Amino acid sequence: MKKKRSKGLKILVLLILLAIILVGAFFIGREILSHKRAQHQFQQLAKEIADDSSIGRNLSALFQKNNECLGWVCIKDTPIDYPVMHTPDDPKKYLYMNFEKKYSSSGTPFLDARCNVDSDNCIIYGHNMRNGQLFASLKEYVDSEYCEKHPEIEFETARGNNIYHIFAVVSLKESDEWYNFVDAPNRKNFKSNLSALMDKALYTTGIKPKYGQQMITLSTCYGSGKDGRLIVVAVNTNSGL
Repeated sequence: MKKKRSKGLKILVLLILLAIILVGAFFIGREILSHKRAQHQFQQLAKEIADDSSIGRNLSALFQKNNECLGWVCIKDTPIDYPVMHTPDDPKKYLYMNFEKKYSSSGTPFLDARCNVDSDNCIIYGHNMRNGQLFASLKEYVDSEYCEKHPEIEFETARGNNIYHIFAVVSLKESDEWYNFVDAPNRKNFKSNLSALMDKALYTTGIKPKYGQQMITLSTCYGSGKDGRLIVVAVNTNSGL
């Protein structure tokens, strides 16, 4: 009797383990499929707004589909080529939401709720996905040679396509003061924030932003800690003139 019970218990344990494995495989598969669908959607959007007749993109079609879309961010010859959302009243709405406003673990890049197109520092967030999607390729900028090959960030809005030149790559914490630097009320404040950032930089490119020139910060998770972040910061040298 004991042997039968023991054998029955072993079978039950095996069945439970098998069920756990199958359930796990189901969720992993669903997650992979979700990521593929998200990337396909982004690629389709990029095709739809492509405009061979001009330097920029046809963003009007994008805005019609979703009025919470502010523009498009792109780094040529890299995977970064995505719409940018902006929801001031719901800051993290697109953290886990796709362009069609449906749940997605990939989310959609979004502009900091405190920022707008005129901010001195436009901070854009995107996930560091294991499959290389969203802002995962920002970690390549840890290598300065990668930056030399991809030195510019495009950020296009309804006002036009602006080119930003990368000047610093920085590893910092989520609580860093740079995330509170959206607008510089005066030259002193600008220099203070910029100096603090440059001191933490993994490296700088030699470009020195001037007071009045607009900057853009691309931010993603980085490192083993939950609060670790990597930012790539660039400046529009044609702004503020």
